[in-house]
Amino acid sequence: MASRLFILLLILMLFPEEKAWRRRRRRRWDPPPPQDCTVSGWSAWSLCSQNCRIGTQSRTRTVLTAESWGGSCPYHLSEQQSCGLINGGCDQICHNGKCSCQVPGYTQSGNKCYDINECAPNGGKGPCSHICKNTVGRYNCKCPAGYYLSTSDPHQCLAYDCGDPAALFNACPSDSYSDRISSVCAKVTASCLQGTTYNEQCSLTCPQNYALAKIAAQPNKKFGEEYSSVDFPSVISTITCQKTQAGKTSNIWDVFDNELGNYYCRRTNDPPVNLHLHGSDLLEHAAVGTTIGTLSSQDMQPGQRFVYTVKYPIALVAAQGDKLISVWDNPILNGNVFLNNGILSVTIRSTDDGIPPMWLEKTFPIKVVNVNNPPEQVTLSNSDIFKNATTGTVIGELTAVDGDDPPNTDPHSANFKWELVNDGNGQFGITANKITVAQSLTTGLVKITVRCTDFGNPVKQATEDFIINVLNVNDVPHSLTLTSTTVHENDYCA
Repeated sequence: MASRLFILLLILMLFPEEKAWRRRRRRRWDPPPPQDCTVSGWSAWSLCSQNCRIGTQSRTRTVLTAESWGGSCPYHLSEQQSCGLINGGCDQICHNGKCSCQVPGYTQSGNKCYDINECAPNGGKGPCSHICKNTVGRYNCKCPAGYYLSTSDPHQCLAYDCGDPAALFNACPSDSYSDRISSVCAKVTASCLQGTTYNEQCSLTCPQNYALAKIAAQPNKKFGEEYSSVDFPSVISTITCQKTQAGKTSNIWDVFDNELGNYYCRRTNDPPVNLHLHGSDLLEHAAVGTTIGTLSSQDMQPGQRFVYTVKYPIALVAAQGDKLISVWDNPILNGNVFLNNGILSVTIRSTDDGIPPMWLEKTFPIKVVNVNNPPEQVTLSNSDIFKNATTGTVIGELTAVDGDDPPNTDPHSANFKWELVNDGNGQFGITANKITVAQSLTTGLVKITVRCTDFGNPVKQATEDFIINVLNVNDVPHSLTLTSTTVHENDYCA
């Protein structure tokens, strides 16, 4: 209905114009030149169709005056162009046209994202316990050799643990050498006061009077017996954990396992290995202080000095420096001291100056050398004789004891040579060991001297004086004389 009304109005408008044209034409009217349309200026560009990527935007303009008189309207009334930036011009994240950065790891300035150096603090270690490696937008914690990252805290490095090294050291073999004092071998003890992790040290220690050493078995010897073959210098007293790989269990210390297996504790001092006495004779009757012999010792530890002491018999002999001397007052073979075939057994101790001091005892036979002793206890069994004793009458027997006789030997006459040195002016004589009358005797006391000589080498003799008591006896009258034979009467006995 509306379209029909429009057409009707258009016809009414055209017919009046036609009449006017005809009148103008009759008046010879020229039409104006063609008029092009005029348009307005462009509107502002519309918003971009995309916020965070390349989009489009448009603008428009309108016709202000339509074209006429055959003019044209050559202008387009709208246009489009590309707009926006890739990713909204943001370095990293664009959302609804706004830039942002990944976190953590970056900081934002405008549409730019700059890497944060997380490793800068803490002396370049950042949040890491040991090593921090900064990368674009992130960082990594690293561990030096001997450490690994904790599974519970990736910032923390934990040291590899070598574990207790005690199992690396062997117990002393069953054939280790022992003497009267102790075994020369002991097991090494490892003391790890700071733990057993990477780069921590363990001290290797030994019992008192033992030192760390390498000991190897020697043919025909007990283990550790040969002191000179024990290696003290090349051992070290501390070992350091050097584990750098998980799961590695061997050769994780700075000394290889097979070498530690030869580490033992060796006693630092051994007793002297030998004791010598040069000279072993002691003469009978030797003076106190007489040197019997010289002592010397051998020891596996070089440069040691020795102290000598007599352990038995301390009343008879003593050590003075390296000399064995007699303190026996008048040593004799057949005295009160027991001798075994003339041998005195002497036990001597040699003590070295090592740490601790060690000793060796040895018993030596000291030979008491016989020295011929003079006769003793020269006696005469009887010293009284009557004046009228006939020539050859035995007055008494001589006896003596030899100085070499055993103790408590009874006086005897055997093995002696008897001599009469003073015979009392010839009144007495001697036959074997008997004192006899040699001639008529004179009453009174008469001195004689007897010499007793043994048969030793050299011979020894003793002289002894005796007093012979010549007794007067009542002899039988040998004549009878009467001087008067007359008696007067009246005489009486007074």
